[in-house]
Amino acid sequence: MAAIGATGQVWCQCTDRTRIDPDFAEVLTPELGTLWTGTPGRPPPAWMVFVPVVDIPIEIEPGDPGEALAYVRAQVGGRTVRALLDSGSARTTVTPPDDPILHTREPEGSGVLGGQGERRVWRTSIRFGDVDLGAIEVDTHNPGEGRDHIGQDVLSQFRCEYRFADHKLRLNEHAATADTFPIFISDGRHVYLDVAWPTGGTVSAVFDTGASVTVADASFVEAHSALFTPLGESRGIDGSGTVLKTPMAIMTGPRVLGQTFTASTVAVVDLSAVNQTIQRPMDLILGWPILQQVNWFMDHPKRLAGLTA
Repeated sequence: MAAIGATGQVWCQCTDRTRIDPDFAEVLTPELGTLWTGTPGRPPPAWMVFVPVVDIPIEIEPGDPGEALAYVRAQVGGRTVRALLDSGSARTTVTPPDDPILHTREPEGSGVLGGQGERRVWRTSIRFGDVDLGAIEVDTHNPGEGRDHIGQDVLSQFRCEYRFADHKLRLNEHAATADTFPIFISDGRHVYLDVAWPTGGTVSAVFDTGASVTVADASFVEAHSALFTPLGESRGIDGSGTVLKTPMAIMTGPRVLGQTFTASTVAVVDLSAVNQTIQRPMDLILGWPILQQVNWFMDHPKRLAGLTA
């Protein structure tokens, strides 16, 4: 059965996620061309599985001035959990119910700023918005020992439009963007964006909705000191719950996905150790002060990103 979103767009999932315009009833993709053509009112072929556009409310929790964290709600194991919306985490993490069946997994990095020891995982059902993801393996933590968070194991299954000003995450939208740009997605599912300034070259940044503040690598700040004005010290928190007291600075507004951003605060952190353990080193971790300025569209299946109105 077709599902029509608020914009009148209809979505389906075939060999590639595509758009059906109900006025023309054509299924089009740049790679495959026309897959099916019909007329309005005519049922589509049975091999099409339609995926609805889903809006998930975002709850903004302010922190220090200019900083915030974004939370969403999901059904995990039949329970509603309030979880950090965390594109900087490879995996979803929750507090398990009493006496669950847990399995041990090898240590593996989770948050972009913090590692983690031996993992205790729980295979359970997840429903995100109106989408049933079936049973997946999630990380667990003891009550009071960290935040629940929705990670890239869930988010990377969708086209995601992050509309922070509207307190909304939209799934499966084929958002209208001025331009789209190719993105790198690491083995840990982290999304990397190119960031540039008129006075310097292009650097690599991780898109991290779970970071209350943008993070700049200390060596990058030292090499490009003209882009940063020191502010003293504060603390930054990444999606794994790692809290670091760090030097702070004002970073000159960079250009990302075709748009120049306003200057904003960053935490200056030595990322050399974590950069040695990940597939692609990062100079920046884009957090709330940058992310809240615009609407972001991440097409994970096609590895494309853009900005929306």
